[in-house]
Amino acid sequence: MASQYFQIHINPNRVRQAMLKNAEKLGGTILKQEQSTSTSQPLLWNHAVIPPDTDLSSTPLEVILDVATGGYVATCGPLNALCLEANFYQLWTREYVQHLGDYLLEQSRRSSSKKTIIIDVGAGDGLLTQCLRDYMIERSEIDTKKSGSQSRKRVMRRSKQKKKPPTAAVSPITTTDTPTLDIPTLVATDDTSWGISVKAKVEKLSVEQALQKYAHPMRKNESSASLPSSTGTTEGNNSGVPTDPSDSQHYDQVIVLCSWMPMGQDWTALFRDSGVDEYILIGEADDGSCGHNWWTW
Repeated sequence: MASQYFQIHINPNRVRQAMLKNAEKLGGTILKQEQSTSTSQPLLWNHAVIPPDTDLSSTPLEVILDVATGGYVATCGPLNALCLEANFYQLWTREYVQHLGDYLLEQSRRSSSKKTIIIDVGAGDGLLTQCLRDYMIERSEIDTKKSGSQSRKRVMRRSKQKKKPPTAAVSPITTTDTPTLDIPTLVATDDTSWGISVKAKVEKLSVEQALQKYAHPMRKNESSASLPSSTGTTEGNNSGVPTDPSDSQHYDQVIVLCSWMPMGQDWTALFRDSGVDEYILIGEADDGSCGHNWWTW
């Protein structure tokens, strides 16, 4: 698992520079070799070539391990090793979750009549969706208490002005059980092909299946026959997920979250073809190790 993640998400240029530096210390060099994977386009991978009679007795162990593992040590520090061992590939800070959650709440409340769903595709362990849901519930409860307190103050102010004590009709305003914020539906989906340990609720769906199930039903019927797959090919509806509008729950607004799209792949065409209202990409842009450098960005 660590090897697969490393091959797909580590910047090859950065690895090559580190490998070259250490190989030259040992009197050698590196070779470029094309490596194809089932989940991405061919990658340029580096292999060190060291003279067999090289004396390694005074060479730091870190350099030897870096050459032996193909650049793993130099590009991954202790925190990287810990995260890989614990199956953590993204650390969601409180501030990040708060700002992203506030933005999503704002988008979902643009129209009170809209029913919004937020789909996290390629969700991995599902923690992002869980953190966002917990934050939205917490904020809803806080806002409800503030709203109730402000309502009581207004009633008391009006009562004082009229010089009358509050009546029993005031009591419903003090209720704090019902949130004032409409929390959108959040769904984490992943095809589990990477074998990442699930830490929250994740629905086992590929990107195509998730869009077919949750995107606009009318739009799905129009595009399902020619919906491109995440590998760039065109597929029909072989997923077993119903595309009939009557078989899917209708949502007026569909927002897609995609965190660290696999390197060399582009899912944005799927998002656009299935008619989602908005998609948010998390990860390195342009020439980074996330998505397709041209088609995605």
